[in-house]
Amino acid sequence: MIKKFCLMIMVSLVLLVGCKTEKEAAIAPQAETPTAVAGQGVDAGAAFITEEELGIRDWDLYTEDGDFEFLTNYSNAAPGTATRVDRSFENAPPLIPHMVTGFVPIKSSNNICLTCHMPAVAVALKSTAIPASHFTNFRPEIKKEANGLYAVQAKEGEVVANDMKGQLNQARFNCTQCHVPQSQITVDLENIFSPDFRNELLKNQSNLLDVVKEGIDN
Repeated sequence: MIKKFCLMIMVSLVLLVGCKTEKEAAIAPQAETPTAVAGQGVDAGAAFITEEELGIRDWDLYTEDGDFEFLTNYSNAAPGTATRVDRSFENAPPLIPHMVTGFVPIKSSNNICLTCHMPAVAVALKSTAIPASHFTNFRPEIKKEANGLYAVQAKEGEVVANDMKGQLNQARFNCTQCHVPQSQITVDLENIFSPDFRNELLKNQSNLLDVVKEGIDN
């Protein structure tokens, strides 16, 4: 009986010591992995790039004292004399090939672009006409319900396209939000994108209103 009692005590002590060791190991701080620091670290001869040197321009990123004028060379061609630029992709906003001095800032009450690009005069001036999509309201009507909440008056997945009868949608009055002037510059990153046009005419025209429901009705 005494032998069994002593054996039980010894087993209990072994288990107690083992649990304590595992607990201490679990809470023991882990050794930090050495990390390389600029000017220090594993290879003292390695070339490090500092934050000031990051980027493709050749001056400190934390200063704006550099000469930015050489970065841009915008067209100074008068409207009607510049060569038209093909669209970047099908139905992409056409790029502005002519000068925009005096055109900006564009305001809803003062938009010089409309002088040449409204459909009524674009043909005679041989300018790019504002497409039908700009005379269409794609925003569904919103009504306040009896419970005080506002609900969209359109079905799930429905494309709303309300003809504004020749009135320019003022949601699109700020032309330069999408249409941008072009600059002759040298870039360090080559653009290898090549657009596909289903119709050659779409390089200079828009049929967005005709295809806006593509993939929805089918």
